[in-house]
Amino acid sequence: MTQEKTKDPVAAFIDSLAPTSKPTMRDALELIAKHWGATADTFAWHEVRYEQSQELRTFLMGKYKSRTTNKILAAFRGVLKAAWRLDLMSTDDYHHARDVKVVRICELPAGRRLSMAELRKLVTTGDKKDVSAMFALLYAAGLRKFELQKLRRSDYDQDSGILTIRGKGNKVRQVKIHKEWRPPVDSWLEVCPSRSGEPLFPSSRRAGKPWSLTGIVALIEKQRLRAGVAPFTTHDPRRTLLTNLIDLGVDLVVVKRIAGHEHVETTAAYDRRGREAEDSAIDKLEGL
Repeated sequence: MTQEKTKDPVAAFIDSLAPTSKPTMRDALELIAKHWGATADTFAWHEVRYEQSQELRTFLMGKYKSRTTNKILAAFRGVLKAAWRLDLMSTDDYHHARDVKVVRICELPAGRRLSMAELRKLVTTGDKKDVSAMFALLYAAGLRKFELQKLRRSDYDQDSGILTIRGKGNKVRQVKIHKEWRPPVDSWLEVCPSRSGEPLFPSSRRAGKPWSLTGIVALIEKQRLRAGVAPFTTHDPRRTLLTNLIDLGVDLVVVKRIAGHEHVETTAAYDRRGREAEDSAIDKLEGL
């Protein structure tokens, strides 16, 4: 099967994604197409039918973990939806082809909850004010790393502590930074070379440009080693904030808005309280 040249569902799907999601979803489509003896750009996605979809799910389940399988299937559904929107598939064919069940996840949740002692070490170790401010915002605002990269100096109001964030799909949200997490940001602003509309965290290697995502990850890893903190992902400060808010009893809908999530279920999946939360809940019950 080969794809029509005039309409490109792969390009349409990839273009609809956030910059950080594009490489991952593109790789997923290449993997699927390779399984069927083609490339993402040459495979005729509009000709996929229900039987092939089920065969793909079975293949992926036999080769990858549940989370990876679901991520690949999400890319699959996305490109089918693009093909349907481009009138390459009938509505019936589209709905039948995309009818692939999500794989039940039996693995432990990804990432971990950082302790407050670890977070303080990450913010206070060393003399790199930009890195300290990065960690303060990654946690206190629950930022994704691409959201950190997109911050401009004018996005932070020092008087109110309000941070304006551009999230997935360029959706804007505002989060108030807790007063005890503002000093590292204020200290950075005293020496930050950027002007109002320029990057809040400009690269030392590219004048007037923000750090690349790879550069941000490298800075975070270097600071982790300096602080002597156990390994964690760049997403874990965000997971930690959301877990802490849930642990404090904050309404899940409010936590969802702070996180910039579309659905409460996504927010609930960030809970990293572990077994102790379940034991504590049981201990609160009345005895005989």
